Amino acid sequence: MQREKRKPESGFLFFSDDLGNVLIKMRIMLENMRIMLENMGCCGYNIRVGNVSCSSLIVLHHLSKKGTTMKKLTILTMFLAAAVITATACSAMGKSGGNAPTENSVIIDKEGSVSWASVEPYEPSDGTEEELRAWAENKISEFNSALGKPASAVNTDGGEKLPAAIVSVTVGKSTASLITEYDTPARLIEFAAELGDYNVPFTALEVGRVASIGQGMEGLSFKDEKGSTVDGQTVKANNEKLAVKAEGQGIIKTENAVLYVSEGCTLRDSKTVETSPEGTSYIVLK
Repeated sequence: MQREKRKPESGFLFFSDDLGNVLIKMRIMLENMRIMLENMGCCGYNIRVGNVSCSSLIVLHHLSKKGTTMKKLTILTMFLAAAVITATACSAMGKSGGNAPTENSVIIDKEGSVSWASVEPYEPSDGTEEELRAWAENKISEFNSALGKPASAVNTDGGEKLPAAIVSVTVGKSTASLITEYDTPARLIEFAAELGDYNVPFTALEVGRVASIGQGMEGLSFKDEKGSTVDGQTVKANNEKLAVKAEGQGIIKTENAVLYVSEGCTLRDSKTVETSPEGTSYIVLK
């Protein structure tokens, strides 16, 4: 008696799909491949890719000898492509959650966008996580509205970036953290002044290419990632490297590794710098 062949579900991917839909559709695609192999008379076994359980082939001995190698390669390629996409999506999900910050710091991503992590002591009497978020949303919405922008506190995909927006609110056993993002580096300074947030120690902040913000580098001395001294002219020659220019002593965390820091700065690790208490600090990234 011939086994009834199962029909695969639709699992088309669109660029407009959000991450949740991508993962769902990847599960469908992987299951469709398993069904296709099953209908061809192949046996399979279960594996896991990231957090997604899926099925894959292990032998193709039921296939006819003619064209067996090509079929193996085609099916294996299809599976590997799906596995890579699924693993990438899962990795992105893990990254978006991230670890809660442990100290007040500016955060610079690979594109040069600026966020601020505010970390303060917390006690249960200070209120719940929901109350902290509601307070922050109200302050941010008022700030954005005063600038003629939507009275909102959260950026939306595809929409215009708000002057200030909430990224996350986390309340732990002894600390509470609030991460906010800004349309420009200077907006962080503006918002802190408006709010009276003295946790932000910087009085000026710029992010851009060395060619555009590195005019004052030539007369300064720098340290490279190994602690060796480098002259400002050499550093300034890296025209296309992303750089940070700051006034005030504070912590700056970067997604890209640090290449050079100006004299007076302390390189805590490859992606964390404590800026100088005096004058202007420069950080050049890889």
